[in-house]
Amino acid sequence: EGSTAPSGPPTCQLTGQAGPADAPSNLTVDIVQLTLVTLNWIPPATPNGVITKYIAIVNDAAEELFVSTPVFNLSVDGDTSYNISIQACTTNQLGETECGPLSAPVSFRTPIGAPGAPAIPMKESAT
Repeated sequence: EGSTAPSGPPTCQLTGQAGPADAPSNLTVDIVQLTLVTLNWIPPATPNGVITKYIAIVNDAAEELFVSTPVFNLSVDGDTSYNISIQACTTNQLGETECGPLSAPVSFRTPIGAPGAPAIPMKESAT
């Protein structure tokens, strides 16, 4: 009456790594010093493999963060506006980097630094 497929022993197959399915979340920026901020984030919920690095998009320029942990100290300029997003990357079986989507961007402005020491006054001779 009903047909049944022949059954055999269970099999196990490994699949290769792929880029993360989702973005890092909860990106925060802590201004540590005038020229240093600390970025913190939560890794993707579905990494699809081992995260080998993160990439920060800082004001539309990519900067590779060779860290596998979700914290990074980033050098910045004082009195400057920044827009930063993070994405996680894995390496596939061919050795190629595959990155997931970008996190929601975080915008901030670094503080103005204290002025430098004034120049030493010079005595001009009268002519």
